[in-house]
Amino acid sequence: MLGFNPYLAERLAEERRKDAMREAEQARLIRAVNSARPGLLDRVLTRTGSFLISAGKKLQARHAPVQTALAASPSPCKSW
Repeated sequence: MLGFNPYLAERLAEERRKDAMREAEQARLIRAVNSARPGLLDRVLTRTGSFLISAGKKLQARHAPVQTALAASPSPCKSW
């Protein structure tokens, strides 16, 4: 019959601790990579925001008051 071997029990416990540490580090790395990569919602919101900014600039340019050369020239009535 096999008896209890404290050395083997300690080695088994040490290997299990190492495995748990490796799994924890792997999970941490996966979380870091996933948080650095934008999700679908982030990409959609970014494109929508860019579109709205572009459309707003075009509307501002279309509806801006027109500056003419006549507005800058002196009035002909004041010349006498």
